[in-house]
Amino acid sequence: MTFTLQNIIPFIDAKSANNLPDFTIENISIDSRSLQNNQGTLFFALKGHNHDGHQFIEGLIEKGVRFFVVETIPENLNNKANFIIVDNTLKSLQKTAVYYRNLFDFPII
Repeated sequence: MTFTLQNIIPFIDAKSANNLPDFTIENISIDSRSLQNNQGTLFFALKGHNHDGHQFIEGLIEKGVRFFVVETIPENLNNKANFIIVDNTLKSLQKTAVYYRNLFDFPII
């Protein structure tokens, strides 16, 4: 089963997702320290009480991550990666989880 960026964009209420190439999502990350962060990663830049995931985007680009769900695009990074702008990254992550769960037809316990 293919899980692509183009499938989830309508579900996450993206404000802007212009000119994005086809992208098959291998994994989703919210932690910049994860060893799974690579070219197949879709990173959600979550804002928390102590940290803001937007601050770690530049380092993730250096690791090869090219697709980000953000509330704002950090300065000087606009042309270095692909950004999907949303109002709330946490809600968009939750909507992505619902979309993915609905791809399967088995009971949830």
